[in-house]
Amino acid sequence: MTLTFSSIDSEGGITVTTSTAPPATQTGFQLNGVYYDVSTTAGYSGLITITLPYDPNTVSDPQTLRLYHYDKGLNSWIDVTTGVDTTNHTVSGQVTSFSWFAAGAPGQIFSGFLPPISSNGNSLFKLGQRIPVKFQLTDSSGSYITNAVARIYIAKLNNGVPGTEQPGVSNQLKLGNTFQYTKSQDQYIFNLETKNLSPGVWRIRVILDDGLSHNVLISISAD
Repeated sequence: MTLTFSSIDSEGGITVTTSTAPPATQTGFQLNGVYYDVSTTAGYSGLITITLPYDPNTVSDPQTLRLYHYDKGLNSWIDVTTGVDTTNHTVSGQVTSFSWFAAGAPGQIFSGFLPPISSNGNSLFKLGQRIPVKFQLTDSSGSYITNAVARIYIAKLNNGVPGTEQPGVSNQLKLGNTFQYTKSQDQYIFNLETKNLSPGVWRIRVILDDGLSHNVLISISAD
């Protein structure tokens, strides 16, 4: 296991403990290895890259592996994956805080956010614009999953820290903050209204019925 800090502001130690039992309820992925609990007394800022090993003898397609981070505040496992190294048998991700981490294969494979939203967090929209938030889900055989339940939450960032979450609002009020599946495009979609938001950077969080969350950042401009 390796940790790479963007910036270390003060010295401190790092503590890592492991467990074979899930530290929090999760049904969304099949564990590959153990759960790692990471903490530090060092002062740091910026992103931390964390890399965990996986057992190549227990996974048929390593590229399906993901790195999950348990967010205690959200009570959810979040996919923070940035890449899989099939030569050294590791999976990596980026976070801004520590808690439990695990490498595993998801039961529902998330496609990433589809255009017009970019998964790299560089998407820019105008205030008042309706944003179609879209993604696809497949199983391990590549077949589309059509009956998942997905909900959307948004939170504005202040100095990089997300504020209080609120359910996303759509023009289809009867759906609440639940995504709708469209068979013609085999994708889930939620038309996010922004007229009641404010300019700045917002985090979109999609939580699936398997307990996993997927996040993306977008920016909203005043004009």
